[in-house]
Amino acid sequence: EELWTFEVPRYKSTGHVRCVFPADLTGNGTQAVIAGADNWRYYALDAEGKELWYYESVHRSTAGAAADLDGDGKDEVICGTEYYWWPVAKPDGTKLFSYSTRTGPGVNDALAADLTGDGVPEVCPPRASFSGSSIREMR
Repeated sequence: EELWTFEVPRYKSTGHVRCVFPADLTGNGTQAVIAGADNWRYYALDAEGKELWYYESVHRSTAGAAADLDGDGKDEVICGTEYYWWPVAKPDGTKLFSYSTRTGPGVNDALAADLTGDGVPEVCPPRASFSGSSIREMR
């Protein structure tokens, strides 16, 4: 049984969805759906499929993740892209920060976890380049 459908619009490119993952954007335990598409945007959708916001990631989406990076109980959204940089969006869809890689064009996965044991998640965007691959830990 289909519960809802969201038609991803064409913008810069087609609206083909490349990644989907959950995020608690309100801090109340309710999960939103985050969808990254080829049209240079990440979308946040509520449980009824209504658009809450979109974030323009400047390049095609590749991979994303959600985690509470600042300790406020709400998830931030890591927006992996195909070409040299990726942004992190706040729960309201505005920019928290962005990172530009020096060595590789694409983010091919995304991870946010407390890797150091200090209670604060780090962001790890593995990336591929023409000369190899790497993983970088960010805070």
